[in-house]
Amino acid sequence: MQAEATASQTDETYQACPSCSRRIPAHVHYRSWCECGWNLEPSDQDASQGRIEATYLKLGQRMGKKLLQDMIQDSDAQEKLFRDRLLTNLFAGLVHAVTAALFIGCWYLIVKCIQGITSFICSLRWWRLDPGPSV
Repeated sequence: MQAEATASQTDETYQACPSCSRRIPAHVHYRSWCECGWNLEPSDQDASQGRIEATYLKLGQRMGKKLLQDMIQDSDAQEKLFRDRLLTNLFAGLVHAVTAALFIGCWYLIVKCIQGITSFICSLRWWRLDPGPSV
């Protein structure tokens, strides 16, 4: 029973592309698309959204186009990217170094504390076992 359910879930269905008639896989949870470019653009189903969603969509498209133009016109983009990556990695290394130092310091204190406790316990045991001076 379990094997049948797994096999039925992995079966792929196919459909024909309306533009070039190629056989393309179709899945219930994902949008089908073809290499010829069919169904790559968002459909008009998004037109039923509210004013706020439409405003966000327009704003996102406008900001995306502006960012693309800025990146095309900026000749120092690779240098800025290298500098930003370098600073980010240096900061991450600093954070990891501090974390490692704290870890090692904690282990050092734990070992020293255990040594102190065991020596204290041993001295108490020795004191109790010491019969004292004989009379």
